[in-house]
Amino acid sequence: PIVFVEGAVDVLARRILDGAESTRIVLGVPGISTWRDTWDALVRGRKVWLAVDDDRAGDDAVPRLASRCDDAGATSVMRLRPLAAKDWGAIVEARACEVAS
Repeated sequence: PIVFVEGAVDVLARRILDGAESTRIVLGVPGISTWRDTWDALVRGRKVWLAVDDDRAGDDAVPRLASRCDDAGATSVMRLRPLAAKDWGAIVEARACEVAS
């Protein structure tokens, strides 16, 4: 499986949340509107998770990106939302604060 997130911090956060045993590839795009045509080839034959920020830009972009992934040959495409946070980095930060207190 391949997981697309927004930015390097969310790549690190998603890898922490997935755990060391995860076989998912986590890739960060530098912004949801910067999808490049060359990335379409990365999804061919893979399950795809669009784990972009839980905001309007993410909501607007997911249908377009899901369609591109389907057209490029992804086996499945799913939106993954961070619960109670805008992005994955905020979830890891909140958990770290809970442990520290």
